[in-house]
Amino acid sequence: YDALSRIAPVLSFDYKSEPQLDNLEQRFRDVGAAVGRTDRAEEVLRALDARTGDLRTRLATAGRGGE
Repeated sequence: YDALSRIAPVLSFDYKSEPQLDNLEQRFRDVGAAVGRTDRAEEVLRALDARTGDLRTRLATAGRGGE
């Protein structure tokens, strides 16, 4: 961190194991904010939510809900 921060802005995040998806989404928002792309980060996360919702529905329909 020290060496890199001398030449460029640096973000550093603590790893949290649970809940991983919530942690990932927050870090994605943090990076989006850091690079001035908050709107795009939210757009990507909405697309991810839509896709995972679709997959949950397909799993439930196939009798494999919760997997």
